[in-house]
Amino acid sequence: MGKELTFDNLHNHLCDFTEIENGLIDVSGYDFVEPVGIAILKAIHQEINDIEIKSDPNSRFYSYLKILNEAPYDENKTYIPLEIVKSNNTNINKERLVEKIISNFKDLKSDDEEDLKKYLDYMVGEILNNAIQHSLSPIGAVITAQYFPIQGRLQIVVVDRGVGFLHNIQKRYQVNTEKDAILKALEKGVSSSPTKMYSTAIDNAGYGLYALRTIIEKTHGKLLIISNNGIVRLDRHNHITAQEIQNTGWKGSIVAFELFEDEINKINFTIEDFFRIYIWDQDEELF
Repeated sequence: MGKELTFDNLHNHLCDFTEIENGLIDVSGYDFVEPVGIAILKAIHQEINDIEIKSDPNSRFYSYLKILNEAPYDENKTYIPLEIVKSNNTNINKERLVEKIISNFKDLKSDDEEDLKKYLDYMVGEILNNAIQHSLSPIGAVITAQYFPIQGRLQIVVVDRGVGFLHNIQKRYQVNTEKDAILKALEKGVSSSPTKMYSTAIDNAGYGLYALRTIIEKTHGKLLIISNNGIVRLDRHNHITAQEIQNTGWKGSIVAFELFEDEINKINFTIEDFFRIYIWDQDEELF
């Protein structure tokens, strides 16, 4: 059986998906690859049009690669095909992705559905805002998502081919490596410039990735951020690991997160309350 690339082991296989040799990325040894890996290949191919992606035509990976690349948007499917997001279609892509994700959670009450929609609006919007407004990516951003119903797991991925975190963070802070720049960007008050993605009632200026990280921590999800050769991972136990990988050939940013249905169903408070308590420190905890 061939290898598998997943959200959890991407840091060990990144080189396979970013190393270009003689105009070719050879991933024919992989039987299955989750959306995060396919989005990486799409971003590279979007920037370098004549590059060839070699995969085993008999593998599950090959079929899934074709589906995410070629299938039209279908609200009845559990996946969002790979889409290229530019500044002029950011809201369209975000809203379509969020609506599609919401449709997979069929047991939510209307109030819970509205709350989840606002959380996802913020989380997806924040990542896209960073990719489109700050990364200087020549291709815009690649976005995709997949709901895995058996596991009750949702994976959302945004990939760009821009300058990475260090380029922007080091303009204001004393950081020298990509992994330290990611860690700094996850701190409170450090992240992106002012933006209002989902509600005029909440101004999240300076809380972008910190708020994203906090939402994921409180819902026991997972977060993966790669910037050039720096990698930061947050697991379901809220444990952070940071490392640097040499000779990956990767440039740009990869931001992916996973949410789990059993934890999502426990959300019983509005995002306005979440920001008030966990981001603005204005009240006692809700958990």
